[in-house]
Amino acid sequence: MSKPGNSLAQSRRDALVAAVEKRGKKTANIWMLYDPVKHDDVVIVSDPRMEHFYACQGDPDILSSDFEPESVQFVVAGETRNVRFDATVLFRDGHRECRHVRTSNNDRADIEKRTLAAAAAESVGASYVIVTLEDLNSQQQRIANWTRALGVLHRCRRRPLEVLELALNACLASREKLSLGSILDQFANSPAAIVLAAVVSLLCKRALQSDLDTKPWSRHTLVWKVEALS
Repeated sequence: MSKPGNSLAQSRRDALVAAVEKRGKKTANIWMLYDPVKHDDVVIVSDPRMEHFYACQGDPDILSSDFEPESVQFVVAGETRNVRFDATVLFRDGHRECRHVRTSNNDRADIEKRTLAAAAAESVGASYVIVTLEDLNSQQQRIANWTRALGVLHRCRRRPLEVLELALNACLASREKLSLGSILDQFANSPAAIVLAAVVSLLCKRALQSDLDTKPWSRHTLVWKVEALS
C-alpha cells in the first residue's frame, strides 16, 4: 500500500510491486519507461530488462521493439501452448526476434523451456534469442547514453517537435556530421531542451545516426543522416 504523501508515480510503482508480490513472484525493481514508438509508458520488471530496453532504443539496426508483447499461442503435438516473451524486435532488414532476458545462457535445466520458446518464435516467423547480462554489459556506453537521451525526449513529450525535426533534417547536409553543440548554436532561438528532444526523436525514428555507442552524451555528440553515410 502506498504511503500518504507519495507522488502519483510512486503510488503507481507501489501498486505494481504489490501486484507482483500477490502473484507469488519475487519482488524486482519495476520501471516505468517512456517508449518513443508507442508515445506512452511501458512497465519493465527487473534491471536487466530495463537495460535491454535502452540497448534496443540505441541499436541503429533495430527498426522497432515491443516490450509488452502478447503471448504467442501455438500447437505442439496437438496441445495448445502459450509462451510470453520479454520483447519482440524488428530489424531494418525485416528480420524479427523474440527475446528473453536472462542472467546467463548456461542453465541446462531450461533446455525444454528454450525448445518451447524457439518453437513459439518460429510459429510467428521469428528467431528466438536469449539476451544475457554479458551481452548487456558489453553495451554499457549505449545504455547510459540512451537513458539520458530518452530522458530529454520524455520531458518534452507533450511539446510539438515536427517543425524542428524538418528544420534539423534540412540543416544536415549529405555526408556531414554535426555536433549537438553546433546544432544548439544554429537553433539558439529555440529552447535547448526542445532542440535536443527533436534530435532524439529523429534518432528514435532512425532518420539520424550518432556516435552514442562509443562516446558519452554531450555537446560533442555527433549525429548524421542515415542515408548520408550508409
